[in-house]
Amino acid sequence: MGGVRGKRRVWRTPEEAYHKHIIKRRYKGFKEFMFWAAFSYDKKGPCHIWDDETPEEKLACKVDLETRNAARLDDDKAMWELNSGVERVGLRNKPGRKPKFTHTEATGAYIRKKGAGGIDWYRYQTVILKKLLLPFAKECMVDRPGTLV
Repeated sequence: MGGVRGKRRVWRTPEEAYHKHIIKRRYKGFKEFMFWAAFSYDKKGPCHIWDDETPEEKLACKVDLETRNAARLDDDKAMWELNSGVERVGLRNKPGRKPKFTHTEATGAYIRKKGAGGIDWYRYQTVILKKLLLPFAKECMVDRPGTLV
């Protein structure tokens, strides 16, 4: 509907109240963030607010994943050869080309998927699990032996 000096009036049902195509952002530089925290009976665990990934972090991630994939390549190829043996050797006389090994996510390679934002598995593992949650869990186990974490 019409607007007056930046005001925008919209007719909507209660179910449509938070649809992104209806909401108009007021600020260009806004950030959406997720808050992660861990709690125990008598302790407050680490808290983390995600920020945008820097180019240096992206490059470090790429190098780390290439190293991990290079270390796994032989084992993944051996598993692929076991699972696709009949088709690969050609004992079924199927027409067409024989399968060749490519190191993809389906054959066991570590890959970061590009999506519409959010935190992927690699970033969650390196930033939260290894640096924050595992030390917190170990600290809880030291304080109360026999605790299931």
